[in-house]
Amino acid sequence: MAPLHHVTLLLLSVCIMVGSPGGTNIPAEPGQNIILPCNAFKYKAVVIVEWSRTDLGEMEHVALFQDERLDYHGQHPAYKNRVDMEDRELKHGDVSLFLKNVTINDSGTYQCRVDGQKKRRRRAHLDTDPICTINLLVAPPPPGKNEEQKYVREKEEEEKDDGGNKNGTTVGVLVGVIVGVVILGVVVGGLLYKYWRRSDQEQNRPPAEETERELMSP
Repeated sequence: MAPLHHVTLLLLSVCIMVGSPGGTNIPAEPGQNIILPCNAFKYKAVVIVEWSRTDLGEMEHVALFQDERLDYHGQHPAYKNRVDMEDRELKHGDVSLFLKNVTINDSGTYQCRVDGQKKRRRRAHLDTDPICTINLLVAPPPPGKNEEQKYVREKEEEEKDDGGNKNGTTVGVLVGVIVGVVILGVVVGGLLYKYWRRSDQEQNRPPAEETERELMSP
């Protein structure tokens, strides 16, 4: 059954690519959050943004943004609480759509239309031409990809652990070296102090004591 399932997804992909030439192709895996990119910077005073899917009914849309908020009237039930504008302020003409937790059923051709009319619309679809066409294909990862990703994660964790052990060893060696240098400095400093004290005492000894010591010397 698995090979047949992948063949079906491949045929769906081909249909999407052929059905909407010139669109942007976006692959995704089930459960991912994706962005359908679109920019309307060439259009002035965009106040209405509509995202639709070519295989949905004429009165249903994926997302309708007007009056500075999403309008859920006429929205297809499959997209309830799953879509939002990437930027609700539409800065720099960004009318991209955020779609979360995608499923295989989300595969299809999406179109974005914009309008500058401020009057609320009852009809779902705008009459303007689409400014963006996105071909979305949601398919499970190919066989073996999950195992490969798991292996990569395990290797990364092992490298992190090894890095932590190496760092711990390096810190220990560094501390040992510093302690050794401090001890050596104390010892050398003590010896130099004793030598300095002896030299100072000999230089400050009275002359009579020196003469007496010389007479007592054989």
